[in-house]
Amino acid sequence: MEVAQANNGMGAKIAAIAGWVWCGFLVALALGSLASGSIVPMLIIGAAAVVASPWAGSHLRPRGVPGAARVVASVVLMFVGVLTSPDIKKAPENNQHTTAAQPAAAPPATAPDTKAALAAQTRALWQSVVDDTKQCDSAWSIAAKAMSAGNPYNAYAPTKAASEVCQQAGTDIKGIEVPAAAEGDTKDRFSKAIDDCGNAYMMGGLAFDKMLTVIDGDARPSVVNDAKEMMEAAGAGKLMCAAGVMDAAQRAGVPMDTFAKTKG
Repeated sequence: MEVAQANNGMGAKIAAIAGWVWCGFLVALALGSLASGSIVPMLIIGAAAVVASPWAGSHLRPRGVPGAARVVASVVLMFVGVLTSPDIKKAPENNQHTTAAQPAAAPPATAPDTKAALAAQTRALWQSVVDDTKQCDSAWSIAAKAMSAGNPYNAYAPTKAASEVCQQAGTDIKGIEVPAAAEGDTKDRFSKAIDDCGNAYMMGGLAFDKMLTVIDGDARPSVVNDAKEMMEAAGAGKLMCAAGVMDAAQRAGVPMDTFAKTKG
């Protein structure tokens, strides 16, 4: 009974903290979108933040709307908001206008080539992250659901699988190469983003490993607290993984629709 109560309470707390972290990132992204000169992206991304917030969850859950549906909806709204940015929609048009009006003053070929290469490499980087984390994300959800059910016998196998798969995902992510076209601060930001993503998934795997001890019957306060803190840190880091890569890309001038082109 103690183990079941510990699992239930921990699952709810982790979900709430992760929800507020994701919500905070969306709010920051919404405010940053004001620089585009249009209020539409901010409103759409702001709506994503509202949908993702635990406050919305407390009102929608009693009506049968699962948390996973809110997460998916917030991600879709975020990408829609990014794609409605005037900078993204008008960039090709502006480039064509500049080329037609001043054909002799075109910039050196190396600049656009480097930017295009960085965008392609960033897309490949993010695709690698998505591919490396698929199994962990799935195992993470299954284990979390099993733990919240409160039956330690049914939760043990999914938790063990999540521990192994997520630790491997962390190792795989850390092996992803920084875009070759990235230089200076841009290279450092991408490198840090990759490390942070890898650390988050590695921490998730270790947190599930710690949870195995709790599920096995060791529900001492110190053990439960350690597992809870590790899971909270991993959940927050997992959500911020995308934020770190997007921030590095945005600072380098990579169009945000680059991320919408990956296959999940």
